Formats: sequence, C-alpha cells, structure tokens
Amino acid sequence: NDTSYTVTLENRNAGIADSYHYNVQVIPDQYPVLQVQQFRDTVSGKQVLVTGTAGDDYGITRVTFNYEVSDRNKAILTKSIPVKISGGVLSALQQYFDIKSLNLLPGQKVSYFIEAWDNDGVHGSKASRSEVMSYFMYNEKQLDSAINENSKQINSGISNSAQKTQQLQNDYKSMQSKMLQNHSMDWEQKESLEEMMRRQMDLKNNLENIKQRFEEQVQQSEQKKYSENLQEKQKEMEKQLDNLLNKELEEQMKKLQDLMQKLNKEEAMESMQQLEQENKLFKMDMERMQELMKKMEMQMRMEDMANKMDD
Repeated sequence: NDTSYTVTLENRNAGIADSYHYNVQVIPDQYPVLQVQQFRDTVSGKQVLVTGTAGDDYGITRVTFNYEVSDRNKAILTKSIPVKISGGVLSALQQYFDIKSLNLLPGQKVSYFIEAWDNDGVHGSKASRSEVMSYFMYNEKQLDSAINENSKQINSGISNSAQKTQQLQNDYKSMQSKMLQNHSMDWEQKESLEEMMRRQMDLKNNLENIKQRFEEQVQQSEQKKYSENLQEKQKEMEKQLDNLLNKELEEQMKKLQDLMQKLNKEEAMESMQQLEQENKLFKMDMERMQELMKKMEMQMRMEDMANKMDD
C-alpha cells in the first residue's frame, strides 16, 4: 500500500532537530492481459488453431493450453499443455488442437481455454484465463434438431437474398429510366446509387450468414452416415456460395462503385445495363442454389430414414 515515513536527526545537547519526509507510492501488480482468437478448419471444424498475445506489466512467466472433456456435465478428462512463448512483457502465443484425436462420443463436450501467469514474487504468480471455447458432439436427437434449424435459417436467408436481388433489379430499371430523362447525373441519381450500394452490402452480409450456417450444417452432418453422393452435393453448394459471394457479387459491387465516380451519362448508362444483366444472372444462380438446397434436404431426410430402418 502507499505509505510515508519521516527520518529525524536530533542533537540532544543543543536541542536542535531536523527531519526529512518521504512518500512511497506502490504501483499494484496487475493481472496478465490475454487476447485470444481461434480458427477452425471449414471442413470438419475439428482442427483448431488458437492464436493471440499474453501481456503483463512485469512479464509473463508461463502460458498453458487447458482442455476438459465432459459427459453430461461430468468431467471425464482434463489436461494442461505448456504453450511456447517468447517471454517478456508481451508474448505471442499459438496452439494447435486436434479435436478429432479425442474420439468424442455423442453427447460429449470438450471445453478449452488459454491461461497466462505473471511473475509476482511477493504474493505468488497471478493467472488470467481467456474465454472458454467449446465443441459439442450432439446426440442423434440434438444433431437432427441442429441440422433442421440450420436448414430453416439457410432457406430463410436464400429467400431473403432473392427478394433483395429482385429489389436491386427494380432499382436498376428505375435508374436507367431516370438517366434517359436527364442530360447529366444529378444529385438525386447519386443518392439512388448510394442506396443501391447499401442494398448490395446488405445482400453481401446476408450471403455471408448463409455461408456460415451452411458450413455449420456440413460440420454437423460429418457426424452422420451420409452417402458420398450427398457429400458431393454439399461441396457443390459450397462452390456456388463462394462463387456468388466472392466473384459475382464482388464484381457487381466494384462496378457500382466505379459507376458512382462517373459523371458521363453515356458511360453510366452502359454500366447500368451491364449491372442489370449481371443481376439477372445472379438471381438465376440464387434460384439454382435454392433448388439444390431443397434436393439436399430431401436426400438427407431419405438417408436418415434408411439408416433408422437399418438400425
């Protein structure tokens, strides 16, 4: 704690005294600070890379990667693994974790976190933990429920994206009509272009959510006995999503950005016609993706029924 003290010098014979006052300010030793993020492979979700930094005002002495396997909320395995660090006040960290090697059974869960320790020699080393991350092996009922919920969210997202695409199609036609009536790009038309750009961003966010949901569903279906034919359809769906998101939509957004910079009516008109045509193709691809999703859902249900009959 903060404190003060006084040193007094005194001459008893002369009755003279003098003193010196001192203040001691203590800087508390803080807990370590952790910043951690995880990256999972997009195929099974069971290959995990945890990266981040551990920092402390006086230095980090050790970092550990800890995991616990539980079954019905009862721990059946715990382990702590030292993580290699560079040492010092701020240290980078990296830990690879193969969940597949644990051979989790349905209903089991693995929870894992990073823990960092400082070098407090007075009160003993203090530790900070990262957020607890986890992977859950669904039982059969939970797995069916999770897959069905993701299917609903994916279909809802595709339907919503199709509506946004149709709205953009109407916007393109309306914009072309306005361009024909005016000799130059006015303020109102520029506002309309900015609104279209916002719609494109909404569409992009929507597709990213669909992709994330679909990747989750693929990971979940890894736990079931689906045929190679169905797995091929899932890969085809992933390719279509990547193409829509990272190629077709990205190109449309770039052209729309370029269009916002053009003041020449003829160039703007030509670009708008191209965008309208690309939007039509985009909508057709969305419809194909929606049809493929329906076929996959039907096949998944049929294979589930067949497997249950085998059991």
